[in-house]
Amino acid sequence: MSFGTKTYVVPIVTEWQVLYYRIDLFKKAGIKVPTTLSELEAAAKTLNTADIAGFASRGKGSAAVTPMSSYIYNHGGLYLKKGQGHVQFEGSP
Repeated sequence: MSFGTKTYVVPIVTEWQVLYYRIDLFKKAGIKVPTTLSELEAAAKTLNTADIAGFASRGKGSAAVTPMSSYIYNHGGLYLKKGQGHVQFEGSP
């Protein structure tokens, strides 16, 4: 957003993403706390069983834009095409 010659930004969402994990499950599986999304995916696959979900994230019950943004941006994705203002997500999956 701009007014005159100055650019201003208004945050759409002011939330923090927090990752909670079970220390006991990580120790039992012999894995370290992930520091990247790739490591998080690997840990989730290792921890996932018939009784334990290796990873869970909010979504259907609340606004999913905040966690979704984290996943999109951390994998190099964008909502808008740079410099064009056009929606990046187009068409069917």
